[in-house]
Amino acid sequence: EISKKRQSFNHPSFSLCLGEVSLFLSCRLETIFYPMLTRFVLTSSALAVALFFISNNLVVRAAAATTLESGETACTEIISWNELKKAVKKFKKAKGRTLTLCSFDIVKPSNQPPVVFSGRTNIVIRCVPGGTCNMKAGGTKGLLAVRTNGVTLMDFSLHSSDASKSPCIDVAAKKKKIKLVRIKFEACTNKHSRRGGGAITVNKKATVYANKCIFSECTSASNGGAIYNVGEMYATAAEFVSCSTSGHGGAIYSTTGWLKIQKSKFITNSAEKSGDNVWSSDGGSIDSAPGGNSACGDGSSTCLGYILGSDPSDCFEFAETGPGTDARCPGVSFPSESPTVSDDGSRSPSFVSDDDPPSQSPSAGGSVYRPPHDASWSLLAWGQKDGGRDDVENTLVVDVDHETSPGAISRLRADGHVVLCYFSAGTLEKWRDDHENADAATRAKWKSLVVKKMGDWEEWWLDFTGPRLLVLKELMGARLRRMAEAGCQGVEPDNVDCYDNSRCVNGRNKSDLKRDQIVYNRWLAEEAHGWGMFIVLKNALDIVPDLVNDFDCAMNESCYRYDECDAYGPFIKQNKLVMNVEYKTKTSSWCASRGSPELMSKWCDGNGNICKKGPWMNCW
Repeated sequence: EISKKRQSFNHPSFSLCLGEVSLFLSCRLETIFYPMLTRFVLTSSALAVALFFISNNLVVRAAAATTLESGETACTEIISWNELKKAVKKFKKAKGRTLTLCSFDIVKPSNQPPVVFSGRTNIVIRCVPGGTCNMKAGGTKGLLAVRTNGVTLMDFSLHSSDASKSPCIDVAAKKKKIKLVRIKFEACTNKHSRRGGGAITVNKKATVYANKCIFSECTSASNGGAIYNVGEMYATAAEFVSCSTSGHGGAIYSTTGWLKIQKSKFITNSAEKSGDNVWSSDGGSIDSAPGGNSACGDGSSTCLGYILGSDPSDCFEFAETGPGTDARCPGVSFPSESPTVSDDGSRSPSFVSDDDPPSQSPSAGGSVYRPPHDASWSLLAWGQKDGGRDDVENTLVVDVDHETSPGAISRLRADGHVVLCYFSAGTLEKWRDDHENADAATRAKWKSLVVKKMGDWEEWWLDFTGPRLLVLKELMGARLRRMAEAGCQGVEPDNVDCYDNSRCVNGRNKSDLKRDQIVYNRWLAEEAHGWGMFIVLKNALDIVPDLVNDFDCAMNESCYRYDECDAYGPFIKQNKLVMNVEYKTKTSSWCASRGSPELMSKWCDGNGNICKKGPWMNCW
C-alpha cells in the first residue's frame, strides 16, 4: 500500500519481501519448536515486527529515491509543501545543476512562507517530463521567491488562494535573473492594494525571461493583473487570458523598466482604469477591448503594436503580436536579448534548457539568431598577450575560444549572454585538441593541407583549393558540429583572408585564391547556419561585398589604423553588427570623433597587433 501511494517504487512484490519473510519465519518457528512456544513466540513476533518496519522503511526510502524504470527520467518524490522546501534546501548543497521533481499536487499551508531560491546560482528546477506538478498557495503569501541569479523553472502549474496578497512568484532586485519555461499561472491573485502582479512581480534591476507561459485569470488589486514590471521582462509565445486588475494593465503593467513581448496572445483581459492588455507609466497603453484606451495614433481599440513613451528610448516593443504600429516609436535596442521559442516549440540559440540540448544534426531551413547592430560585446578569445581580459558585465555578446568548456558556455548563457566562439578556419594550430589528440589518419589529413607557416605565429596556413577543399570541409565540419554541441550560439572563423597574405599565397595566383576563398567562406556560413549558429566575417575586406548577404556580423582588426573602416559600409547598410578592435591606446574623445560610429569599437594599449597590458576599453 505504501509503495502504491508513493508511486515511485516499481516492484511491490519486493517491497513486501522482508515483511513476508518475517511472517514466514514467525510461523515456522512456532511450528517446529511448538514445545518451546512460550520461549520463542515473543522473540519470533518481535523479529517479525522489526523486519516489517525495516521493510516499510526501505519502501519509504525507495519511494523518496530517484530510481525509475529504464528509459524514464529520474525524479525526486514530493508529497507535501515541507518536502518541497527540504528538497530545494538539500539541492543547494548538491553537485548537480538540475533538480527534477516527480508529479505532485500540493498546497502551501496558510502559515507557511514561500519557497525561497537563494545562495546557489545557475540551477534548473523542473517537473519530470510528461508529469504534472501543481502547487497552490494557501493564506496571504505567495509560492516562490527568487533571491539568487540564474534560476530556471520548467513545467509547473501555480495557483494562489483568493486571499493572497503576494504574487505567485516574486523576483528580487539587484540584477537577479530567472527563466520560466512552460509555466501555467492559473488564477494567481494579489489583493495587496499597492504591490501589483497577480502572477509575477519583477523588481528593479531584476530580469525575467518567460517562454511559452500561460497566464489565465490572474488578478491584481493594484496594477498588472498578471505581471508588474519595474525591471526587465521578456515574454515569448505567451498567452494572457482573462486577466484583470483594479488599476492599470489588465495583463501587464510596466514602469521604469524594459518590456518586450514576442509572438504572444492577449485575450479578453481587462483593467478598470486603462490598458486592458498592457499599460506603461508614460501613459501609453495597449488595448484590444472595444472602447478601451489605445496607444495607437489612430485611437483604435484594436491596436496591438508599439507602446509609446515620452522618450523614444523608453519605447516598449511588441513584435508579431498583432496589427498596428505607432510610427513615432522607432526601433529600439534593448539592453539584452529575449530568449525565444519558435512556433514548433524549439528554442532560438539565445536560450538553453536542460531538456532541449543543442542540436545534434544540421537544421533544415530554421531561422538563425542575429545579434542587434549595436550589441555590446566582450572579447575573451584573443588579442591579449596573456589571455583574454575583458569585462562581461552588462554585455550581450561574449567572444570565447572554441575549446571553452560546455559548462562555462552554459553559465554564460544562463547569465543572459550570447556566446560567440572563436576558431581558426584557415590555419593549423597544432596544440588544438582535434589535432593533438587525433588518430593518425586525421593528423595525416591536417598535414596534407599545410601550405606554409604564418609568420611569427605558431600556425600554418591550410590549402582550401581544388580537391583539398573536401578534406578541409571534413575537418572544419567536425569542428563546427562540436561547437554547436558545446552550446556556441555563433562562430568567429579567423584567417579567412589567405588571398591577402603573402605567406599563404606562396607563389599562387592571388585572384584565383580570392575566388576560392569566397567559395570556402560561403560554405562556412552555410554550415554554421545549418547547425543553428550565426557567423562573423573576420577581416577579409576585399570580399565583403561578395559575402555580406551570407554572414550575419563582421569583425575587424585595426581598420581605423589603416583607414579601411569604410569597407564595412555593406554591413552597416544592412543594419548588421560590426565589431572592431584597435591595438593602440585611444581616448574617449577619439571614440566620439573617430567616424563610422556604427562600428562597435574597443581598444587596448598594444603594439599594433596585440595588447601589451591592461584591459579592453569600449567606445560605448
